[in-house]
Amino acid sequence: MLPPAPIQMLVAASLAVLCRANIPLAVAAVWVSNPVTWPLIIPFQLKLGRNILPLARQEYGVGSDVWEWLEPLCSMTVGVLLTAAVVGVCGYLMLYLPWALFASGKRDKESR
Repeated sequence: MLPPAPIQMLVAASLAVLCRANIPLAVAAVWVSNPVTWPLIIPFQLKLGRNILPLARQEYGVGSDVWEWLEPLCSMTVGVLLTAAVVGVCGYLMLYLPWALFASGKRDKESR
């Protein structure tokens, strides 16, 4: 069982401080990945994985018993990895670009 959200937020913020990571992003990630949002996230990632990795039972000759759990596992893995990569790159760019612009503007003011 997962601890309640306030405890998860404190743990995420504490670990972000120790790792010198982005504290607001760590706390926001707790709210995105909490069990309440799973019914929205999991089907999306499963469908994404199935669209990217169109596996057919006949192609591999796998028995239907094994295939019942193997196909969703493979599709979900692909969906999760792709989602993580895209969200990670987008999150990095959305935080880095404004910070770089702010820092360069601050340096320009100081050099005058």
